[in-house]
Amino acid sequence: LSCESPQKFRRAMLLSVGIVYYLRLDTLARSEFLQKLKSLPSEQYQEFHLKEVLDSAIDKLMEHTEIPVGIALTSGLKENTFMTLVCTLSRTPLMIVGPPGCSKTLAVSIVTDNANGEESP
Repeated sequence: LSCESPQKFRRAMLLSVGIVYYLRLDTLARSEFLQKLKSLPSEQYQEFHLKEVLDSAIDKLMEHTEIPVGIALTSGLKENTFMTLVCTLSRTPLMIVGPPGCSKTLAVSIVTDNANGEESP
């Protein structure tokens, strides 16, 4: 194992926890989840934490995504776009729930419009 491997493993683990648990929660539950996670003894001296790793992955995706002119990059749009892509690539069903105007359809449209990889039809 190289020195970088534990860092990569930790980032992958945090992304998994973020995708499977954290992003499903409402704002209050997310805050509580992060507090409980940070209070674990194993988390006290870590270099990076769940929110940082997840935000970094989402931001990196959005940097490489074409967004229509005039569309604001809200946290909801970023998260919905990220989860739409993750679930599409892993062929995992996804149900995006929220009030009208919270970027559900827009996120799917953005992922569809940007799907121009080798495996795209």
